[in-house]
Amino acid sequence: MFNEKEVVRMIVILEGMDRCGKDTQANAIINHYVGCSFHQIHYSKTPKLTPQASLAYANRLYHGMFKLADMALESDLSLIINRSHLGENVYGHYRGYDGAYVFELEREYGHLMNDIYLFVLVDEPTNALEREDGDSWGKTLGEKQDEKARFEDAYYFTSIVNKTLINISGKNVETVSAIILDRLSTSKVYE
Repeated sequence: MFNEKEVVRMIVILEGMDRCGKDTQANAIINHYVGCSFHQIHYSKTPKLTPQASLAYANRLYHGMFKLADMALESDLSLIINRSHLGENVYGHYRGYDGAYVFELEREYGHLMNDIYLFVLVDEPTNALEREDGDSWGKTLGEKQDEKARFEDAYYFTSIVNKTLINISGKNVETVSAIILDRLSTSKVYE
């Protein structure tokens, strides 16, 4: 268990397919680091606008996300970001634009790429389809396969250095939490 006297400064991004346990894992991190105060940001769907307006909105939103991360690191604050810019690589095509612009955005904030911990959660498309509640972009097996592949691509293309891809298929919540907490144990800890 984490020593409550230690102060942790970290930026954690939880990204991935719908209903893969991002909220659950955010709570596991908070419960593990009980002596640390995490600020949580949960990005949800962008408004349904024209492709150009959606792209402009998302671009402003994720510039802001990186500015907040930068300010947090300068102030010794910790953030958990649930959903991030990388979802644009997955869902931008549904909105009528290429979401790969986010990799250029990362280059603009390159000084942060060593200080962010990224966890991308994916699942087998058949499992994701079973959990589908009608609120996701992808509603067919083919769309779930595409969603998984695009999240894996985003993982491989991102400039974030400290990154972990977790296929949750066949893993219980505790196993996924253990993977994440083990990876975070290498983060910057100050006494």
